[in-house]
Amino acid sequence: MNILAMGLPLWRDMEHLRRYKSHAGHEVRHLAVSDPAHYHFAAHETAAAVIDRIAREWPPDMLICFCPEFYPPPREVEHCPVQTAAVISDWNLYQPQLAYNLARFDVVLTDRLGSQCLRLEGATPRYFEPLYAHRALVHRRLNLPRDVDIMFLGNLNHAIHRRRGRILERVAALSEEYRVFIAGEFTPEEYARHLNRARIVVNHAVRREMNLRCFEATACGALLFQEADNLEAHDWLEDGKHAVFYTEENITGKLRYYLEHEEARARIADQGWRRSQELAAERRMDRLFDWISRQPRSGRRFLRFSSRTRALAEVMLLASSQVPAQAELLAPTLERARADAPDDVGLLLAAGCVALSGAGGAEGKRRGDLGREAIACFHEATRLAPEQAVPWINLAIVIHQAGRAALAARALEMAVGATGAAHGGFMLGKIDDPYYADWRLALACGEAEVSLLHGLAACRLALLALEDGRPEAGCDWARRSIEAYGEVARPYRFAAIGCSQVGDFEGAARYLEAGLGLTAFDADYRMDLVTVYNVTGRREEARKLARASARIFRACPDKASTADEFADLSRHS
Repeated sequence: MNILAMGLPLWRDMEHLRRYKSHAGHEVRHLAVSDPAHYHFAAHETAAAVIDRIAREWPPDMLICFCPEFYPPPREVEHCPVQTAAVISDWNLYQPQLAYNLARFDVVLTDRLGSQCLRLEGATPRYFEPLYAHRALVHRRLNLPRDVDIMFLGNLNHAIHRRRGRILERVAALSEEYRVFIAGEFTPEEYARHLNRARIVVNHAVRREMNLRCFEATACGALLFQEADNLEAHDWLEDGKHAVFYTEENITGKLRYYLEHEEARARIADQGWRRSQELAAERRMDRLFDWISRQPRSGRRFLRFSSRTRALAEVMLLASSQVPAQAELLAPTLERARADAPDDVGLLLAAGCVALSGAGGAEGKRRGDLGREAIACFHEATRLAPEQAVPWINLAIVIHQAGRAALAARALEMAVGATGAAHGGFMLGKIDDPYYADWRLALACGEAEVSLLHGLAACRLALLALEDGRPEAGCDWARRSIEAYGEVARPYRFAAIGCSQVGDFEGAARYLEAGLGLTAFDADYRMDLVTVYNVTGRREEARKLARASARIFRACPDKASTADEFADLSRHS
């Protein structure tokens, strides 16, 4: 079977496909707009034209697209003359880009949790087996001294990885007893060298999938610690044989056990390494391609959508593309779609988001024009859909960026009173904002409720009130935020600040204590609580928290000064 592949495989490297030697007679070739590949296509070309051109030399039987939200397929892939498959990863963040566009494909593959809860229109996500793998040429045993007892390397954005952050705080608290190293991302080669120094690597997957770190840590010879409620790893790794599975409650005890029983640790690590070689991508690709080829065609239900829905889906796909030539098609595509549906709220919000994004990279008059265009689009969306919270939130954000805080507050008050949560995929935000991360996940799972947006808007109102010197109003809005959606630590801190500014330090302590469990590696939050404990005479609690915080931040190489500051506070509280 001839397989045409494009995009970025979930093992993050095309080298696997280049080195892949099929035992089933498959041949893989690569397709891209501009990256090195066997074949290239122009951004405006259709899938049918691309396949027809390639088939004159080498007739493909299948087109498989990895991460289409970042690397869109040729246009009109729903008309592709061969079987198509999409392989997706971060659906918890990119469901709005995927919601309609995956209906273009015959087969949609994702992780097991995604197959259970990801909500798509016209497509059914499937799980076959783990879609990740280590890079065999990079992630391997290097025979370095294992001089770090416990290690975590990876994404430290705790807005997305909040549960992981809380677990890593427990791990970091062992830094007085063991050598603990918690750090962000490195180049692949540096990352592999670090993993080779670790005796134990702690892993926690955001979607309970068998993620890259499962394969990378074992391939580098470390003992893998994996969360026990992972939905995939138990099918491939045996607890106590290839890895150790943990819970939040028993992780510290299990870490101590295996660090104090080196023979048991080394035995499981070695068996985990052997298992990683069996699970290498090169060994599993035949199964993947064979499975896809056996699946029936989907009927490509994208073709049944209304013209307005198809136009909006095209805009969403181009908006997230990381391929410049395809991203350049966004503006004319959006312009055509708006000409056909000038009062479509989704397209208005899309236009506002695109204008605001453009303003960020523009200067002078152009920057101002784009900013005003964004405001106009969002304002019109609020006129057409005043009951929806998202347009009001977007309008408030862009107005506040323009320096008009009072008008932003009015828009946020309208958001607090809104009753609808439609058009949620167009809400402005950043992935380091816990509200935004929670909202994107809720959208993906079909659980988005307007109460989360009320909490977000009220939290922003609390901050505006505090900045305006109105602590009572700030505290009130923070309380309303917590009542609407109490899963984010930020309003607890704002309420505490408001209480402190009116002299209610006991109230400030109660709010900070209530929200502490929602934080992860938040030095400012912990510092505030230590300060309030001291002010209220609770010096032993202040010392205890400062000592614990010093231990936590001591495990992070870029937080040494923070650890020293907490250690100093523990001595003087």
